[in-house]
Amino acid sequence: MGERVDVGRVEARDVEALAERLVEFVKPYQEVVGWTSREKQLGAFVSGLLGGTERKSVEPIALAQGADRRQLQHFVGVSPWDHRPLLGRLQQEVGEEIGDPQGALVVDGSAMPKKGTESVGVARQWCGRLGKVENCQLGVFLAYAGKDSSTLVDERLYLPRAGAFDEERRRKAKVPARVTFKKPWELADEMLRQVAPRLPHRWTVGDAEFGRSTAFRDRLAKRGERYVLEVPSTMVVRKVARPKVGRPPTWHRVSYFLRRRDIHEWRRFTVRDGQKEPIEVVALAVRVQTRRHGKPKEETLLAIEALGSQERWAVRVQRAQAHASRGARPGGLEAAPGRGGFRERQGRGGPRSPRGARLARLAPPHDRQPHGAVVPGAGAPEAGGKKQRSPRRCCAS
Repeated sequence: MGERVDVGRVEARDVEALAERLVEFVKPYQEVVGWTSREKQLGAFVSGLLGGTERKSVEPIALAQGADRRQLQHFVGVSPWDHRPLLGRLQQEVGEEIGDPQGALVVDGSAMPKKGTESVGVARQWCGRLGKVENCQLGVFLAYAGKDSSTLVDERLYLPRAGAFDEERRRKAKVPARVTFKKPWELADEMLRQVAPRLPHRWTVGDAEFGRSTAFRDRLAKRGERYVLEVPSTMVVRKVARPKVGRPPTWHRVSYFLRRRDIHEWRRFTVRDGQKEPIEVVALAVRVQTRRHGKPKEETLLAIEALGSQERWAVRVQRAQAHASRGARPGGLEAAPGRGGFRERQGRGGPRSPRGARLARLAPPHDRQPHGAVVPGAGAPEAGGKKQRSPRRCCAS
């Protein structure tokens, strides 16, 4: 990917050299895009997107780069070139530059407000950026976090059910026949199956849009993926049932389940140094059963609260079951990656009441041991488009 620049100390000569470096950066992608004419159009379009033109549509870019407007328009909007080899090249370079066995794959959705009705995927749907139901497009993105850096490595455009089965709209928008209706979590799973073998990682993380799906969590667990996923606060859990001993435990919502936990189960940690004082959290990790259409499955529920603020923090759950004899911390917590990590404080200082838990995570079992985590939360809208206000929780496998 070329020489790295310390973005904290960018000088004028660094900016002036970007144009030359961009030419070198694009060359490997031009090699896989196809014909010579496409190579030229790709170079012009990328330079235009990162150039100084105020409007990033085709015509201003063509004028600024001295390219033929019609040819560039055809390349961007009509030409049937395959973008997947370019993504493959990107993923290869990301693995070489910032690949880390302790890395994480991050799935996330993002809505882009969009006027009109002709563009692919446009519909009235929940737009997190605006905080309401609005005309927008929804993208599902996959990012990779590795050696002190992160970047996007794949993407999918969500095609709403109405648009997916409207042949006239598909024809006008030139949607390929191979593109069918898939839920956001199915798009995320599709990307993970393709990208996960190419990038070294230990965790898969995501918000409640993906964690709410038991099918998604089960697919990750089946492939042996560790995960930390946010889950809705309305999710129900129960204590792990002892086989053939009495009646099975009662199902409860996560928020109620956590309020019933003993105060001594909560542990206090210093995450890192803040601007004024260290940032501290209290956390609880416990094995639970989560509902399925068939037999319940075991996952790890992780709840976290940042002390002295309303900020919410996500932490990972160990793959190995926490045992004192193995030196693991109770609850399955281990040192977090990055600056500082977790430093356990003396004692078990926790909140006055566990009801203060702001975050929880859940994960699936592997040989009776957790290898991922899931988080319930208030990020998704209820029916009718209203946003939930309930506390967050998570699950981990």
